Amino acid sequence: PAMKSSLCFAIDFDETISLCDTSSVVANLKKRNEDQKMWKDYAEDYWRRWLAFESDLRKSCTSDEDGLLKHMTDADLWEHKAIKLTIDQQYLAGVEKMEIIKAGSLIPIQDGVADFLRQAQLMATVSSICILSVNWSSDLIGGCLDNLGVRSIHTHSNNLGYNAEGTTDGTIIGGIHSALDKKRVFSTFKQEHSDATSVYIGDSSTDILAMREADVGILFHPKPKTREFCERFGIHLQDMTSDLNISSWKKECPRTILVADNWRVIQSVLLEQR
Repeated sequence: PAMKSSLCFAIDFDETISLCDTSSVVANLKKRNEDQKMWKDYAEDYWRRWLAFESDLRKSCTSDEDGLLKHMTDADLWEHKAIKLTIDQQYLAGVEKMEIIKAGSLIPIQDGVADFLRQAQLMATVSSICILSVNWSSDLIGGCLDNLGVRSIHTHSNNLGYNAEGTTDGTIIGGIHSALDKKRVFSTFKQEHSDATSVYIGDSSTDILAMREADVGILFHPKPKTREFCERFGIHLQDMTSDLNISSWKKECPRTILVADNWRVIQSVLLEQR
């Protein structure tokens, strides 16, 4: 399909907007040393279990569309169980909301992303921008966006539950924990903005299904592991260069995902060409 006159953007947060993963930021705000040690032990155990699960999953999944769906479905079940454990163990309880927002304002961000978001917000040809993230705290993301001067951007993510005193109670609300969840939310976003060309920008395999659902999918500065994931399942990637004509490319390569190593090239191709 041809490019439409306007654009709508859904953008991942961790390691797409932020410079690094922020999953431990809230837990590290807890004051007691024993709480921080408990979180550190849990996080290390989480990654050990995930890597073992991922290794088994790799062996059991075929390298085709059916294998990709099995991978994402099994990963979805695993992630939702892990979130339940995080809630049951109250790992994220006892942190004040204002501390989380302040911590969000201090998160280092990718070079060029602030300029991209500010320009996109001012353009009449951009109908909507949202953040779509598996991050546990929309307040953390909000603190970051507020610091960038783009707080009005809507965030689709989870959030932490709070008690009457404004302190986290250990619950995680929202239900966006996996690639399938992201695809579900993005599909609704795309339908709501069907008069625009949809763009999804993310950095990991958790974003791949939403990228393929988008009119234009952009894989941002991917790690070798993410490139290998795409190769294994036959997902074609193409480097995004500043001289790319996005309209011509869309007609010629409708199932290809673009790879961008920086935000300036995304801004040049998608905003400054229009």
